[in-house]
Amino acid sequence: MDRTEYKQRGQWVQILMIGVAYKGMSIALLWHTANRKGNCSQLASRDLLSNFQKWIQLDKGQNIYLTADWEFIGMHI
Repeated sequence: MDRTEYKQRGQWVQILMIGVAYKGMSIALLWHTANRKGNCSQLASRDLLSNFQKWIQLDKGQNIYLTADWEFIGMHI
């Protein structure tokens, strides 16, 4: 999970995404966008993870490991 932001035509664009690592790259699977600058909200993080859980199919005993940047430390997501 990662977040990026940039300014386009005077507006801030923020993208929060979940991706899969493949051959040294990250391929975005799901994302959320917002018109704001700064860290994303816990609600946006929770919503994105909830959508991911609905989308992914796991077999019993199968695990997924989430890695994220420092800004997500302490978030109860």
